[in-house]
Amino acid sequence: MIVRFILPLFFGLSINAVWAQEVDISFSGCVSKDGTMRFEQPPRLSQVLQVAAIQDCVYFAGASWGSEVAKAAQFKQKQALLAKIDLVLNANQDQALQSYLQALRQLIDSQEVTGRIFASLTPLEVETAARANRKVMSRAYFHFPKQPQAMLFIGFKYPSTPYASDWDLNRYVEKNPPLAFTQKGWVIVVQPDGAIERRKVGLWTHEQFYAAPGAWILAPVKDAYLPDSAQDFNQQLARWLATQTIR
Repeated sequence: MIVRFILPLFFGLSINAVWAQEVDISFSGCVSKDGTMRFEQPPRLSQVLQVAAIQDCVYFAGASWGSEVAKAAQFKQKQALLAKIDLVLNANQDQALQSYLQALRQLIDSQEVTGRIFASLTPLEVETAARANRKVMSRAYFHFPKQPQAMLFIGFKYPSTPYASDWDLNRYVEKNPPLAFTQKGWVIVVQPDGAIERRKVGLWTHEQFYAAPGAWILAPVKDAYLPDSAQDFNQQLARWLATQTIR
């Protein structure tokens, strides 16, 4: 009888010790005050959003959750992408493509390893969908940006253009043409929330698609320029861009 009493007590203390882990969470952007708060136990997203005191200037489509734990894997992801850029660069003599790849390498090298976790931070979804109300188990950074005023482009004539609410994807591509070594009729859109979509563009499609403010629009490099070991280059680039946050 004593053993049966002591074991549950022991395991109960062990479980309590596990759940009593402190978590530091930082807030920035459209919040009442930038800073870091310590939670005595891992909070759920609903609690995090409430404590953040989010202001009206927030652009929820670009809100982001960064995890210190996820940074290690994303650092490897970045290094793998840089190596893949070098691979494509060394496999081609086309001057325009080489200039593009060199500039792209500089851009990626300058970008931050964010540790971004892809999750909705819209209060309504977090509060009404149990699966969306996740626990924050480790050191985290929550950023709530203002709506950006530009669209970002890779593989096009211009690296950015002003956002226009009445412009669909075709209009942007018409005004900012893709470079010669990119695939015709297709682009990859990386939305501010990290969603990645492959979309048709050009005169032959009547589809109206609207990318959100701050989206990346990527013109994929033609397969003919990609060595066998780099056929996933465009997808790898898009997945990396999805980790970036709006500042």
